[in-house]
Amino acid sequence: SKVWTFREIVLVKNVVLHCGAHSISWQRLETFIVGLNTWPEGSNVEDFRLKGNEKPLLEIVKARSITHRPQIHKPEDMQLFLGLLHLLESFRIRQATDPRDKVFAVLNLANDVKNSNLRADYRKSPTEVYANTAKWLLKAHRSLAFLRLVEKKDRPDLISWVPDFRYKDHMNFLHQPLQFFRGSHRVYNASGSTHAPFNNNGSTYIPY
Repeated sequence: SKVWTFREIVLVKNVVLHCGAHSISWQRLETFIVGLNTWPEGSNVEDFRLKGNEKPLLEIVKARSITHRPQIHKPEDMQLFLGLLHLLESFRIRQATDPRDKVFAVLNLANDVKNSNLRADYRKSPTEVYANTAKWLLKAHRSLAFLRLVEKKDRPDLISWVPDFRYKDHMNFLHQPLQFFRGSHRVYNASGSTHAPFNNNGSTYIPY
């Protein structure tokens, strides 16, 4: 459930998982996960109990494949699945002791952040980090797509249009549950296919 576990498993080539006195290599677990997602359910009740909880693991499988074997993936798929916006969306429900790590923990995974000026800076407050991240997404992609991550604000320390990544209650997001992402048919598609203009007037972020 921790946000850093995804990063560690994806970036390290040889991974061994430990649980008490037991251990298993990631490669063996990955074979099981892929098989579980491929084979049809049988009549055994255990088949039903196993299936349905493998989505987070399948995301790791795909991210590891993109990271370590980029030559077999399309550039657009790499950008979509390991783009900062997608990672922030996927990890919204994960835990982080320091709320700033909801952003910082994925920066070295995000393809679109590499060679950019977006860096981890623990001198900044969580609200500053989240505001700067939203500003970077707007400037880098000229898209308002990040607005779909905004939740109903119950704290006065963030600008209304900045997503609060401390927030994990899906029922209070502005989007409707189960309708968050439908490809080209998503419920919220701010700015559509147009490019949003970015005007940086040099002002600093001041929470209200």
